Amino acid sequence: MKLKLAGLFGLIVAVACVFAFNANAFKRADSPFKVSTTVDQFDPHNYQPGTSGSCPSDGKVCYIIVPASDLYVATDPAAILDPSLVGKPKVDDVSTSGLGTQIQAALATPGESALPVNGRTIIERN
Repeated sequence: MKLKLAGLFGLIVAVACVFAFNANAFKRADSPFKVSTTVDQFDPHNYQPGTSGSCPSDGKVCYIIVPASDLYVATDPAAILDPSLVGKPKVDDVSTSGLGTQIQAALATPGESALPVNGRTIIERN
């Protein structure tokens, strides 16, 4: 009986940890995120899951589709300091191959390309 209770307690603790750290084990490999027209497009907090049906012509990001490797997880240093980043795209990553750098390049390049680059698709408002 004690062994069954210990196993049940372990399961309860594991489930509590998943919800406490907002870890989503069932996140799709390619996740779409949309961003409003009036906010900073390089702030991960401004991105919400989903795509946008209409994109006004203001030259900013409309929505992005990124692989799971471009999403913050609970073990990322930035997400440890700000747990609300977990599950958000790393649009503030401006390293050489970072998502933020790719967004800057896409916005600086005239025209639209729906072809993925590095597994990422960036849809602009043109």
